[in-house]
Amino acid sequence: MTLISGVIVYFVEGKTGCFISISTSVYWAITTLLTTGYGDTVLQTNFGRLVASVVKILGFSIIVVPIVIIIAEIFKSLSETSWKN
Repeated sequence: MTLISGVIVYFVEGKTGCFISISTSVYWAITTLLTTGYGDTVLQTNFGRLVASVVKILGFSIIVVPIVIIIAEIFKSLSETSWKN
């Protein structure tokens, strides 16, 4: 996902948004996907911002969904244990 979104942003933004190479774009994609987004590279086009929004939503789902599943399983096992007592 990071490689694909990095390449897309590189070709969409070009050099207008400080994306001077594909590696810089992939760096941007990693920081955006992990929801840190340092702000050192700013998107200039609306389509680039749309790509960034999709990457951010995917980043939230990659991080939040597993955490919710783990917490639900812990709660379920604790509930079953306390019900038996």
